[in-house]
Amino acid sequence: MKVRNILMMAAALSLALGLFSCKGEPKKKPTEKVVEEQEGITFQFTMPGGDPHLVDVRALHDNPEWAIDQLWMYVFDENGETIVDEPKNIRNDQEFKFTGTVARYTYKEDWDKTNKQRQFFFVANMNIGLHRGDTKATLMEKVHEKEMTASSSDILYASDPTLSAGGQTINVENDNGKRIPMTAYATQGTSRVIAITGNATVEVNLKRTVARIDIVNRIPGFVINKLELFNAFKKANVAEESTHELTDNRLTTAVTPFTALSEDNKVGKREGTAIKKAFYLYEGKNVGANDDQITYVKITADYGGYRNRVFIIPFKAKEPSTGLFSVPKDVKRNFLYTISLGTKIDQVVGAKVEFTITEEPWNADDFEEVVGPITVTKVHDSYSYSADITEYSSTGLTLNVGSKKGRQFTFKLKTDLTGHTAYETPTTDARRWIWDLTLTPNANNEAELKFRVGENETGKERVGHITLKSNACDEVFTITVKQQK
Repeated sequence: MKVRNILMMAAALSLALGLFSCKGEPKKKPTEKVVEEQEGITFQFTMPGGDPHLVDVRALHDNPEWAIDQLWMYVFDENGETIVDEPKNIRNDQEFKFTGTVARYTYKEDWDKTNKQRQFFFVANMNIGLHRGDTKATLMEKVHEKEMTASSSDILYASDPTLSAGGQTINVENDNGKRIPMTAYATQGTSRVIAITGNATVEVNLKRTVARIDIVNRIPGFVINKLELFNAFKKANVAEESTHELTDNRLTTAVTPFTALSEDNKVGKREGTAIKKAFYLYEGKNVGANDDQITYVKITADYGGYRNRVFIIPFKAKEPSTGLFSVPKDVKRNFLYTISLGTKIDQVVGAKVEFTITEEPWNADDFEEVVGPITVTKVHDSYSYSADITEYSSTGLTLNVGSKKGRQFTFKLKTDLTGHTAYETPTTDARRWIWDLTLTPNANNEAELKFRVGENETGKERVGHITLKSNACDEVFTITVKQQK
């Protein structure tokens, strides 16, 4: 009993000391919860061509071909099999930012759900109609809504020239009213699987889903009256990696160009002029197709005394062993195809025009042929001996005049330079055998150049030069006259 009383007293004393200690300390304020700014994954968007470009602002190549009016984000699970969030057009989202030459979007998840991984697929300028719960298999079977029917512009989308994003209003310069669809998966390094850990930056390299054809006319006096595209592909899959087979997908009727040939002979028709954006077209397979099914461009042109001659330029490469254009070429998305019409054409029935087709990734480089300040063309019935133009560039041409004495050579000059009113007096460094050099102005910035050439009795080839210049520029155009021995 005595022991029990002692224990009870000790417990009471301990409690009293504890109470005294609590009363002696100041009260602590409740701990304040610090609310941190929510983290997010930042997507950096790169336009086709490699270098980042400011979306919807004048780009190096062509503004309407870079611009974005819609940008849909599809969030897939880690395996890329199922869409886990309802797709969203992020183009006007407040997290879609412009800084310098980079377009960025910050995606903010619920960061309480840690250690998640996702795959992200982006589609620009078109809504492909997928929803939460749809699968990758559905995406792989998605086909472009726009179908090629009669015009190259059929497969492009209408633009929204004034947009608000990140508090900014962006006006698109030189807008042609059309937008090109683009797609891309987000990647970290070489992986599409993005870890949601916060503050990560991932790349989105957008790629156009269509191709483009430009035509460069290097043949003096070769005037293109009409352009048509045949055996174009009606539709294409949205996803580049799709193996979904499209049947009955070739258009047998003609497709008209995106860039119209002007009646004033200044855009596209005038010899020496590059026709940019001649056609937009979908990708498709030509390899393995019958010869009459291969994609081709049909050119109707005037040359010399011939009118509306037809030339067929097929999507084929040269066979190295034969030198003939016999190897079919597929049409690839986001590729620029440049058809360069050659430098010489025989004036006989059934004549063929020399040409080359180059294919290069469609990026910020400008593939337009440089067109000089002065164009020179032959007047065929004005001389007694044939004179062949064998080379033509932006700064001059090379002329072969044979070896015998010519009665008179006559050429037509033309320039579209702003401010041009006259040509300076032409000069030559071969006055001993090139003489009677005269230049007579005509209307529409045209002029006639005439000269005579003496017979070559030197026993070897000789070369002379005629220098031409417009008062509107400092650039000199040189006619190199070669006379055979």
